[in-house]
Amino acid sequence: MKTIQLFLVTICVAVAVSHPGGGHDEKFKEKHKKMMECHEQTKALGQCCEFPKPKEEESECKTEHLMGIETKEKKEQGKAFMCFMDCEFKSKGFIEGKEVKWDKIKEYGEAHKEDAPGFDEVGNSALEFCEKTFNEKMEKFKNMKHDKPPKDKEDKDGKDGKHCGFMAVGITGCLGGYVTRNCPDDKWKNTDECNAVKANSTSIEECMA
Repeated sequence: MKTIQLFLVTICVAVAVSHPGGGHDEKFKEKHKKMMECHEQTKALGQCCEFPKPKEEESECKTEHLMGIETKEKKEQGKAFMCFMDCEFKSKGFIEGKEVKWDKIKEYGEAHKEDAPGFDEVGNSALEFCEKTFNEKMEKFKNMKHDKPPKDKEDKDGKDGKHCGFMAVGITGCLGGYVTRNCPDDKWKNTDECNAVKANSTSIEECMA
């Protein structure tokens, strides 16, 4: 599934996305810590699952948000990646307004499933799990913003780099987290190191709780 392929490759190489602003009480800190741990585990597990090499695709979103990303500070890299994913989802019609169009995501994945052979079953399971999870949490996710826009600027759907929706990168993290934790046996690097990483990883259910 090309959709899954894109999500997995990007989530496994992406830098940690900084958490939206909020009250830094103990509950917030604990949740943030767990989110970062799950993200790092997903990256490590991604190195142990043999994903197909992604096709190089040029897009306006990539040009706009990822050009020169390697020269930016870590926090700015996180913002840029989040805005890139937000842009990609909206340009493909996966998100319209504050609504996730799961049917369109599934249709796109089905149309490109030959690009990721061997991942159909786990990809479909990941979509089912993440759709259910996001439907339960939709009110929380759809209102998340990375930064408040400047008072003298209107919402430009993330094009100003400061007002990007959080849903796309959240869905990406869910899908990537699910598939890396359920990598097909014939794609898994069965080494002591990889098996140890998997054995000590937090379940995707707990990560998304």
